[in-house]
Amino acid sequence: MKFARQSLTALLCTILVVACSGSGGGLGSPATTSSGMANIDVTSGAQIAGRVADAVIASGAAGDMAGGGSGSLVGVLGFFTGVPIPETMTLCAVAGGVIVTGQIEDLTTLSAGDRIMFQFSDCDNGAGEVLNGIYELVVNSFSGDLLLGLIHLNAAVNFDGFEVTEGREMTSLNGGAELDFDSTVPPMTNSSVSGNSVSISGNTDSATLTTFRTDITHNAGVAPEAYTSAASGTLSSTLFEGDVNYSTPVPFLGFAGEYPFAGELLVTGADGASARLLALDNGNVRLQIDLGAGSGIVTQDATWAALASAVSAGTSGITGQVLMGPIVPGPEVPGQINEAPFSSSFRVLDSDNNAVAHFNSDDNGNFTVVLSAGDYTIVPNASAPFPFPEQQTNLVIVPENEFAEVTLRYDTGIR
Repeated sequence: MKFARQSLTALLCTILVVACSGSGGGLGSPATTSSGMANIDVTSGAQIAGRVADAVIASGAAGDMAGGGSGSLVGVLGFFTGVPIPETMTLCAVAGGVIVTGQIEDLTTLSAGDRIMFQFSDCDNGAGEVLNGIYELVVNSFSGDLLLGLIHLNAAVNFDGFEVTEGREMTSLNGGAELDFDSTVPPMTNSSVSGNSVSISGNTDSATLTTFRTDITHNAGVAPEAYTSAASGTLSSTLFEGDVNYSTPVPFLGFAGEYPFAGELLVTGADGASARLLALDNGNVRLQIDLGAGSGIVTQDATWAALASAVSAGTSGITGQVLMGPIVPGPEVPGQINEAPFSSSFRVLDSDNNAVAHFNSDDNGNFTVVLSAGDYTIVPNASAPFPFPEQQTNLVIVPENEFAEVTLRYDTGIR
């Protein structure tokens, strides 16, 4: 993902750095450890660093919320100070609508305690996004002038089943964070987002972000606009087992619409292992994977596009649900539900029995993995909750430019 100007999606990327993160198959999935941290090694290091890097990159795109137009933060707030509260139904630019409710003490400005809630229903805003669900903003403090776009806003931002769909990609957000936004000293704008725990789910994974903070500065005094992006926190994802901590020892620097040309991202996992990502320029990166325990450092070179945008380029793969059954012993009873979804990890083998990807199903058994067209065998890992899991395989054929939709069933052995 590059730093292109976006509307509400950009705001989401500021608030939740993983909300816009990419994902990809074909890179090994790290095993869980007793510490609960992910195992970073030569195979998994690129996958994990790429996942977090894409998240940090995406977060920087939201600095443009200071800009003009109805899609910017200032534009949105400026609009809603001029409409009736507590309830207004507004049609979106192309289709659908949004119901606006809230309590605002003074319609000419914002003040502490003001609340604005947006309830979107198939809202197509004309920017390639369709919005659903609830997004709420509660003002902690406010100063400045909305009409001039010079504001300092601190607010709690809450999501309840909020979904953004762009083409085949959908991101669903639940939870909240604190937003601090300052555009009072042009041409600089600063935004800072922090929180304790937020859950995010999308086409390819479900993730949790804990004890996180993202700081973005944009400088509109140069052309193209320059940005600085720094982030820290803990990330877990169904795409790999265990948690990772991340930080930017050297903040990312770049220009709008481009990947960073400088900066470092450090991702740490179990047993002192880490993956350090260095921006060589706006097209290339270097990975330094420290295997921990004095085992040495492995260096890998890659491009930003390959590392950070695997899923956005993916046009084919497998999506569906995993079920196991029977779950009730005895004779089958008509109408009885006798199978259940489950969360587990799986590996994907190609036609030559080489492992080419790993994925995790979520608590509802749902999963998506990006793959090129071909024949694949899905193999549950040994930790799957039924007997002889590695002997219960499924063959799936992935067509060109399509996602094969499947239900994978596994035998519990209960009779």
